[in-house]
Amino acid sequence: MRLVSRGLLRLLVVVCVVTSSGVFAASASASQLISNVPNRIDTRSVSIKVNKKGLALLTFKTNGRVQHILARGAINARPPLKGGKQVKFQLDYKGGWGFFHDAKYWKNHFGANICGPYTPDTGTTTTTTTTTEPNPGDYTQGGTPSNTQPEESDALDPRILIYACTTPDGSHWALQSWQRRLRCYGQTNKAYNKVWELRLSHWNTELPKLEIKFDWQTWGTRHYDHLWGQFTYLGKPVFGFKNTKAGAPLDDWGRNVYLETFNSPYGPGWKHENAFLTHRPTGAFCYVVTKHKTASRTFPAGAGEKYRATVVGPGVTPDVTWAGNGPGPYDSVLDAQANAQQRIDLAGDSACQIR
Repeated sequence: MRLVSRGLLRLLVVVCVVTSSGVFAASASASQLISNVPNRIDTRSVSIKVNKKGLALLTFKTNGRVQHILARGAINARPPLKGGKQVKFQLDYKGGWGFFHDAKYWKNHFGANICGPYTPDTGTTTTTTTTTEPNPGDYTQGGTPSNTQPEESDALDPRILIYACTTPDGSHWALQSWQRRLRCYGQTNKAYNKVWELRLSHWNTELPKLEIKFDWQTWGTRHYDHLWGQFTYLGKPVFGFKNTKAGAPLDDWGRNVYLETFNSPYGPGWKHENAFLTHRPTGAFCYVVTKHKTASRTFPAGAGEKYRATVVGPGVTPDVTWAGNGPGPYDSVLDAQANAQQRIDLAGDSACQIR
């Protein structure tokens, strides 16, 4: 059980009011945003090619038009540094005209593609593309009440993966796509909210790590699902230095964790619950799945059978996900054990108080 003031809870959840109104923080330096498309990309139209100069060519088809985009100049991510700049790609949306004043560069300089099948550092080879259908969420794992990330350190989630490949130097390129702008609390989405973001990444390290655990939050006689966790890259916290009062990042470093709930009071299937900011300087976060009130209506607590979360990777590393079961019926013994674990996991994080 985590006790928190109503004022702090309001700070944690007001991000949802911002996002549902159509205002989103730009992810200036992240698994870099390449394009917004109205529908999930058909993976049959997608490829990433890399030439011997290390220049990447991203090809995909949207709205009946084939796009050829060149990318260069970034790999991995820098640790948070106030006033510093995160790595980011240089992009040429004109197939070579922007970089070389050669509109046919994409056609004439990628005949010898050196980016082969995606091979994680475990030494196993996986397919380079996913299916066109979103993953239904059957891969969820975890126990009660503390679920940890089920994916291995170099496993890209097929639910959001479009294409991935590996070059001879051991670095990887990937294109991912997901709906980051969905409205909170299971609200009906408008066309703006339904867009699919295409995000490009390049890395040669372990993936960022998103860890989430569950217990319960008690108010009076009611027990609500409560989660806490941490977002790290190479063992170091991922966090920002500037954000809105609503929790939207305003710099290259900050990250929101996007939470979804399955078979909840919002309806069957996966529904977007909310998004919340990782804390400075720990990269930790905490959230209560409780009732929410906006200016026009009150939403029920969105407790689900399962949960999943997605977060944009730092720098140009891939976006990563977590999935697991809810904590189930309240258990005072398990709750006390979880509180003890929180004191260890969240040590030094003043925003998440355990009492």
